[in-house]
Amino acid sequence: MLRAGNHQHAAELLTQGVVSSDLGHYTQAISLLGEAMSALHSVVPDNAADLQFSECSVEHDRLSARILLSLSYPTHELGQRARSIGLLVNAERLASRRSLGQLTIVTRAQRGLLLLREGSGRRCRQGTWTERCS
Repeated sequence: MLRAGNHQHAAELLTQGVVSSDLGHYTQAISLLGEAMSALHSVVPDNAADLQFSECSVEHDRLSARILLSLSYPTHELGQRARSIGLLVNAERLASRRSLGQLTIVTRAQRGLLLLREGSGRRCRQGTWTERCS
């Protein structure tokens, strides 16, 4: 059974969440992005192991991955670094599941940037920034 959701509403909430994040309104961004996941009838996973792969459309996975990717930055900015990296791991898993190469690249780039910001540049350059490094 395919998991349904309101993709248009989720996309609108995603856009609003990104704008809020860009403006530095991180708590509001996290709320909007959580609502976007809810519009897809999905939950934001607590850690990388919590993401459950159910039968759903490519669009559902693409939107979910974009929401998780967007959620990682404000989460990181509010000091939840391990959770932020976990969100990126889940976004990458969704993107890889559907062979969404460009989204996988963006997810890996954001993970590297977040690790650089917290002073983990050596792990980024060595390519050892796996989910266990969070």
